[in-house]
Amino acid sequence: MRATPAVAATRPPVAVTFGKLVEATDSVRGQPAVRLNGQLLRIEATARTDRQRPLPVPADYAETETDSAQAAADSVMVPQGFGFDAVYTIRLSDAGGRARFTTRLRKPDFGAAMGKEHVTICTAEAPEYLGYWPQANLLAFSVMFYLDGTDDGGAALLLLDAASGQPRRITQLHWFAGPEHRLDLTPDGRALLATADIIHADGRRVSLERPDRQLAAARLLNNQTVLAVYDTGNEASGGPRRKPGPNARLLDLNGRELGRFQLNGLAAEIGYQLRAAYLPQTRTHYLFDDVNRTLRLLPFEQPRQSQLLPWAKLTKFRAPRRPTEVDIQLHSGADKPTFYVDTLSGAVRYQLQK
Repeated sequence: MRATPAVAATRPPVAVTFGKLVEATDSVRGQPAVRLNGQLLRIEATARTDRQRPLPVPADYAETETDSAQAAADSVMVPQGFGFDAVYTIRLSDAGGRARFTTRLRKPDFGAAMGKEHVTICTAEAPEYLGYWPQANLLAFSVMFYLDGTDDGGAALLLLDAASGQPRRITQLHWFAGPEHRLDLTPDGRALLATADIIHADGRRVSLERPDRQLAAARLLNNQTVLAVYDTGNEASGGPRRKPGPNARLLDLNGRELGRFQLNGLAAEIGYQLRAAYLPQTRTHYLFDDVNRTLRLLPFEQPRQSQLLPWAKLTKFRAPRRPTEVDIQLHSGADKPTFYVDTLSGAVRYQLQK
């Protein structure tokens, strides 16, 4: 999914787009870095398998040791972390190499978020720095937990206090074949959407998971509203409908429902993907439903006042391309439509790509 302008628009964007965590790189050493109180600090992150601390291997894996081929394969995986603890070290230091803090974590620290047995059999990989969240004064890292050579696993989100290095939150960021992976700040920076969680700068966490339905995707719509879309059972699950009725919910950042509507046609080949885009030029979110062949428009300021455009009533694209048009490609299966949105009038034209 992408949105690219054809030429310079006749007016600049008028809305703040959804932010990424602020990150920097040390231009001298090429290391991840963060600027705190005007000082550039370097970030070092490593992982080391601890062969002195074996961890209990799940029974279904332990039983395979009777097979010599499997035992040999496991012996190759051992140095990479299979069946042993690991030490994850994150160090923040100044230009002179003096440490501001050094934080060390182990596999069991991630067990609650990623599964106690799962982290035991996973490769130890260095945390990846994602950026700095100024409003919460937190440093964000992704820590991978995949079974070596497979797609079985996911990543944890680790948030560290930027002053002390103390862990403030460890939660699941994404999982293979799970909900669409997102990590976005609200425009005012007061809340972070981490796939299935809304994390507030004051430390509060709101889960978008529901016991009676599978979360497929979530998107921030503005400073107060999030869109949560749930699998009806006709997408990646392949099973019967879990819950009849509208599967898309508009929620405030505390999880209270503000509205609902039906949205089909989620991409669900490997995990879920919402066919959606936000254009700051029109202050509007665009959601494509290829099952019902509609385009839903959610205004930035008032997402509850949405507009539903049947594909059949949209104007087909005919050259020339207008200088004020921005294209949105929301490809899905056999249909590969490109929508051309006029940033002045808001009118939408479409073209099917072969």
